[in-house]
Amino acid sequence: MEVLLSGVYFGQLAAAWFGVTAISAEFATGMIATTFIATPDRTRVLLAKAATVGALTLAASLVATVAAFAAARPFVEAPISVRAIAGSAVYLALVALLSLGIGTLVRGTNAALSVATGVLYLPAIAISLLPPELGLSVARFCPMFAGLAIQRTVEQPDSIPIAPGAGLALFATYTVVALAGGACVLNRS
Repeated sequence: MEVLLSGVYFGQLAAAWFGVTAISAEFATGMIATTFIATPDRTRVLLAKAATVGALTLAASLVATVAAFAAARPFVEAPISVRAIAGSAVYLALVALLSLGIGTLVRGTNAALSVATGVLYLPAIAISLLPPELGLSVARFCPMFAGLAIQRTVEQPDSIPIAPGAGLALFATYTVVALAGGACVLNRS
């Protein structure tokens, strides 16, 4: 199943970019001041952006994951897993929301995008440098590996030891922390 949905590894870059620019573009142009004049409750602004970014990314990701699965299925024998397909779309929506939180914290588009991609990819690279047994133990806490555990339909001896639902829940926790941190910083400025 992971092979059929491997495009998610690249799709998360688009989701991260969308999440970051949903707020950092307003900071870059100064239009955020107009937004805050129109809606002084800054947490409400962030929640509205989160709802919009999350819904749009989820819809686009669901269409993309279903299309990718349908296109690749004739070439790869795999059972249909609604959990893996829908879970991949949810993961991408969470990536966009995590990136929105990071964009709110960092504010600069390039810096926020660097941090967001770093949060996703750097732990995975660092884990690959560890001894295999230690790497698998640590990998369950790696944001990308935890979130993408939702795609796993068959347990393999070298798979990351976290259940698919628990992995996505852990990634959702990282997302909530980023958004909460962004809300705190936004309300202080």
